Amino acid sequence: MGTFSLPEKKQLQDLIVQAQEVLDRLTAAEADVLSNETSAEEALTDAAAAQVTATGAQVTATGAQATAELALEDKMEGPPSSTDSAVARFSGTGGTTIKNSSVIIDDSGNVTGVGTVDGRDLATDGSKLDGIEAAADVTDTANVLSGLAAASGDVDVNGQAITNVGNVDGRDLSTDGSKLDGITAGASIGGGSGTFDNNIVRADGSGGSTVQGSLSFIDDSGNITCGTINTRNVVNDGNKLDGIEAGAEVNLVKEYWSGYDTTGGVTLTTAATVTIDTVLKTSGATFTLASGELQIDKTGTYAVTIDFTGTEGTSSRATCEAWLEEDSGGFAEVTGSRCLSYVRENTGQSSTGSATVILDITSGDSIRMRAQRTVGTVANSQTMADRSRLTVIEL
Repeated sequence: MGTFSLPEKKQLQDLIVQAQEVLDRLTAAEADVLSNETSAEEALTDAAAAQVTATGAQVTATGAQATAELALEDKMEGPPSSTDSAVARFSGTGGTTIKNSSVIIDDSGNVTGVGTVDGRDLATDGSKLDGIEAAADVTDTANVLSGLAAASGDVDVNGQAITNVGNVDGRDLSTDGSKLDGITAGASIGGGSGTFDNNIVRADGSGGSTVQGSLSFIDDSGNITCGTINTRNVVNDGNKLDGIEAGAEVNLVKEYWSGYDTTGGVTLTTAATVTIDTVLKTSGATFTLASGELQIDKTGTYAVTIDFTGTEGTSSRATCEAWLEEDSGGFAEVTGSRCLSYVRENTGQSSTGSATVILDITSGDSIRMRAQRTVGTVANSQTMADRSRLTVIEL
C-alpha cells in the first residue's frame, strides 16, 4: 500500500492550516457585516487578501473537522481534459495554470504511476527490500559471517572505517599497524641496490625503522630458498631423507641367537647335520629351532659363526670338516664357511674349527651346520657333546 513521504505530509498540513485561516477570516468578515462594523465589500477584500496556494479544487482539514472549498475557477486554468484521480501540477511559473500528470492517487490513498523519487526507483528498491528478511540485523555474527563467506574478491566498504576487528589470518592488525607506524615512510630495503625480486626482508640494526634484504627468497608459490635453518642444511638433510625408504624403522636393538649341541654322538662317516638342540641366548621370536635347523623370520644382514668339535671312539686320528648351509629354496653350502677339526680321542688332542660368514637373509630362510670326516679310515668319528655351537648376530 502506498504512503505519503514526510515532505508530502508537511505540505498537506500547511494546506490544512491555511484553509483554516481562510475559514477564520471568512467567519470574521461575516461577523463584521452582521455587526455593521465594516462593510461587506471590505470583508470580502480582507478575505481575498489571504493568499492561499492550493493543489486541487478541494482541501479537507480532518484534524480541524472542517472543509474549505476554494473556488479557483477565476484563478486557475487547467487543461481541457484530465485523468481521473491524477495529481495536478503547475504548468509554467505563472502560478495560475495547472496540467495533468501520470501520478494517480486512488480513493484509498494508494499512489501509482510514480517514476523515481529523489532519483530512487521505488520498484527496484522495493524488490531488494522484499529479499531482506524481517528484522534483519547486520550486526548479527551469523549473518555477517555468512555474507563474508559468500563474498568473492575484494570487499568494498566504500571507504568506511572498520573497527573492533579481531585477527585476520592469525594476524593482529593493531599490533602489525603499530610496527608499520615505526617504519619510516619510503624506508629503503638494504639501500635499494642490494636487493632482488622475492628477497626476504630483515631488520637492519636495532632501531626498528630500517630494513634490508637477505640471501633468502620466497617465490610466488611460497617456496623458500635459504642457507641453513638452525644450523641445519635443509638440502643435505633432504637428500639423506630421500635415501631412506618410507616406513623405515630406527631399531637400535639388533636380533641375536646362540645355541649348542648338548648330545653329540652323530656319526660323521658321511655328511650329517650337527644337532644344535639347546638355546643359549636369543633376542626373541625372530628365531625358530627344530631338528638342528634354525629358521630366521626377519629379513636382514647377519654374521653367522659355526664352532665344531669332533671326537674319535678309538685311538685313531681323523680330520673332520664342518660348514654352513642355507635354505632359501633348498639347502646349499655357503661359500667360504668350511672349517677343520683334528680328532684324537685318547690323548685329548681334539681341536675346534670355527668359521664366520656374513649372510643376507630373507625372512623364512633356515640355516644349519653340517660335518663329515674327510681324513682317516676308522668309522668312529662323531660329534662331541657340548662342544659345537651356532651363533647368529644381526648387523
